Amino acid sequence: MAFPQYQNVPNELKLAIWEEATMSPGMHHFKMCLTRVYDMLAPPLYMYQTVKIEPAKNTLHDSSAWRGRLNMSMSDLWACLSFLKLKYGRSTLRVCPAGKSKDLADKHATIDRDNDLVCLELTGDGTVLPPYIWPTGDQNDVLKKLRRIAIPYSTNANHQFHCECVMFLHRNYTHCGMTLSYLIGYFGHLEQFFFVVKLDKDNTYTTGSAPRFSKKNCDADTAAEWHQKRTTRALNRFRDIAVREELARFEDMRHTYYEVRESDTQDLAFFRQI
Repeated sequence: MAFPQYQNVPNELKLAIWEEATMSPGMHHFKMCLTRVYDMLAPPLYMYQTVKIEPAKNTLHDSSAWRGRLNMSMSDLWACLSFLKLKYGRSTLRVCPAGKSKDLADKHATIDRDNDLVCLELTGDGTVLPPYIWPTGDQNDVLKKLRRIAIPYSTNANHQFHCECVMFLHRNYTHCGMTLSYLIGYFGHLEQFFFVVKLDKDNTYTTGSAPRFSKKNCDADTAAEWHQKRTTRALNRFRDIAVREELARFEDMRHTYYEVRESDTQDLAFFRQI
């Protein structure tokens, strides 16, 4: 949106405008690669795991707040000053891609560990190991300093959260609670953990709450419109509750994410599984 009178705005107000536009608290999308290693020469069999946390490499599809802030800083002097204020703050954490130089300013992610949320997509051939098998690597400082993390919720099987319980009680679930506790144990100063859930027609409400659509009484557009309306109602309800109760809110370049309490999600299809 154009702002033709921007040049006539006082400098203090320009700085305030850009500080408001920094997407704070922000949402950052990182990859967390787990690699399990076995040492056949060490008796008994020695097992350890390397962990690498790095920003998403696909710049076209990565909507992380840190990328938006970096792009914003190139707009003018006042945008740059607001970015530098965040970049060199007391709670600033710089996360570099694995194996990259820390001097590459356009490659590392600058996050505010006191306020921002880091959403981790787990990759690699390893599974989450118990915390007494401490992960190795050069990014242990990152693990210890992150205070708010999240993982995307999915109904698809995720081998990183393979069930470790007796009799594999959670083998039919996406996330095993015990394995999830192992992951949380990696982060020494963690304060909040979230699931990031994308609401759609399959998980908005529990089975049985939707009317039965058939070719005789409606067409596909009618059913899609009904599902879209109930998803929109759920989103609006969660947003209103978050604003009214002053719950957490995070932004990236595309979306706004609202904290939702457990008591407000009992009518959602995935409530029992989570």
